Amino acid sequence: MPSSRQPLLPRVTRNGISRLDVLPAVVAGVIGLSLAVELIRMMAHSAEIGAIGGLAVTLAGLLIATKRPFVGLAVNSFGCLVVALGSWGPLVEWSITVFLVFIVTLRFGRPIRAAALVVAPTLAGTIIAGDLGDPVTSVFATLVSLAAGSAIGAGLRAQRLYRDSLERRAEDALATRELEATRRVAEERLRIARDLHDVVGHEVAVVSMNLGVVEMALVDTPSDVTEALDRARTGVRNVLAETQRMLVLLRSDDEQGGADPVPDLASLPTLFDSYRHIGMDLHAELEVPADSVDAATQLTVYRILQEALTNAQKHGRGAVSVTCAAEGVRLVVQVRNGQRLEPSEPSTGLGLVGMRERVAAGAGTMTVNSTDTEFVLTAHLPLKNGRVA
Repeated sequence: MPSSRQPLLPRVTRNGISRLDVLPAVVAGVIGLSLAVELIRMMAHSAEIGAIGGLAVTLAGLLIATKRPFVGLAVNSFGCLVVALGSWGPLVEWSITVFLVFIVTLRFGRPIRAAALVVAPTLAGTIIAGDLGDPVTSVFATLVSLAAGSAIGAGLRAQRLYRDSLERRAEDALATRELEATRRVAEERLRIARDLHDVVGHEVAVVSMNLGVVEMALVDTPSDVTEALDRARTGVRNVLAETQRMLVLLRSDDEQGGADPVPDLASLPTLFDSYRHIGMDLHAELEVPADSVDAATQLTVYRILQEALTNAQKHGRGAVSVTCAAEGVRLVVQVRNGQRLEPSEPSTGLGLVGMRERVAAGAGTMTVNSTDTEFVLTAHLPLKNGRVA
């Protein structure tokens, strides 16, 4: 139930639009203009002191209504009676009372209470003044005007409350939809994490175990075979570590996942060595200081090169050339390798799609030039603060 201590004038929302629209302000302006015109008329016609006192009572009721609406409404209605006792027609005071009833019911409701507070003084004033003719006409006009003012105010208030409830429901529906989308994303991440753990993790662990059995079973094997088995087991351990890191990221929030160490430019030599150990003829040139590239871009560079070298191993032939250098305000990463005449296995193209998405997320661009004999991938990424450190 609304408090009668709430201010009478419209409040402004954070969007700069009045909750009660502009109607109460317009009515308040009409009331102020009516008071000014009435005072001028009284002074021009030398009205009695009682009439001027009644106008003062009307004004006092308006001022009180700004803090205590229903108390001010009751005080305002006596202005009509006092003006009539001062031998002055209370038509303006009566109209002001009707307008005030409208504003109060529009803001706070309770139309019956508002009308009941003002009906007796207003009726007495109009009957005493006799401006409307016989008492029956005065009573009818007063009751109809007060009922209309309170009913219109209450009706507009109900309409506004209904509109506000629709807006709140729309906001709640939007918030609920966003929460549902967030929940579904979280469930999907957990599902992916479970699948990775149950399928990939298990199979990789089985491969690692079997490699260990093979290594122990072989006797008097050549050193190159032993080294190959050792590198294979190292690769399997790396896969397990990377899978575990992905599981942690999928099962945690972004803030928690961001605290884990991520690959950067300093990790590239180790990445290159892993491909050289499996027989890739790799030539790499890194000519950019790590402090000129932010952490997110360094991770993007690492993942791009990791995927590009994997593609070169699967689908390319001959030497692979990698360059990473600053050109102006951009970091240029390029991977160049030969094309096999007959692909060893079909390509889905998802790796290139993922690289494009990573580069685009880092505000960069990526191009691919493929011929019958050569494949060239080039990525342009922004440097930190748009310059080389």
